[in-house]
Amino acid sequence: ISCRYTRLCHDDNRCRIYQAQEGQSFLARLYGNSLPSLVASLYDSRAIGKAELQELRDYLDHLEEDARA
Repeated sequence: ISCRYTRLCHDDNRCRIYQAQEGQSFLARLYGNSLPSLVASLYDSRAIGKAELQELRDYLDHLEEDARA
């Protein structure tokens, strides 16, 4: 079986908007808009590990630094 990925969206800006909307919808539907619940679910199911959690911490730290600037 051969699977090929075909990009459905060719406009990067439209893709970002679509992904943001779908991400918000996903978070609302499955996790009641709770990002901690999503992360806990992924961690508990071993879909993410300590390295990914550290990456998330680093990203959140970066966002906080940008917000202060």
